[in-house]
Amino acid sequence: MQGRSSLDVFDFGVLLQALAGSLKVGSLRVVSGSKEKYIGLNRGTIDAIYTTRSRFRLGRILYNMRCIEMETLEKVLAGQKSGELSGPIGKVLVECEHISQEDLDAALHYQLVEELLEIFYWSDVGYEFYSVPPEQA
Repeated sequence: MQGRSSLDVFDFGVLLQALAGSLKVGSLRVVSGSKEKYIGLNRGTIDAIYTTRSRFRLGRILYNMRCIEMETLEKVLAGQKSGELSGPIGKVLVECEHISQEDLDAALHYQLVEELLEIFYWSDVGYEFYSVPPEQA
């Protein structure tokens, strides 16, 4: 059975600390108007953030980190669009040896932090905790 509880009475930072401190496993759904994100929690650690449309695109992050040239990124994106290349952009870039796994890990960490920090600027935020992974919530 899926556990679910509303947590609207908490400040976002306090709520994250409480969930981390209690070593919860599951997903925190965070909503504000039409914006929605799911934060994957695994025994006190945030291990993923799911959103329908990230403002923090991985390719742009890698470019800004100077891990890849824009021309190379555009070619890979075109290859994905045409079907010549398939899979998540990060995986494709590593497999094609355009970036290292370490570059990808650093960019993914940056993306996760930025997605999380963005929530602190939302107003009228609502929360629900699901004791199941986000893909099942």
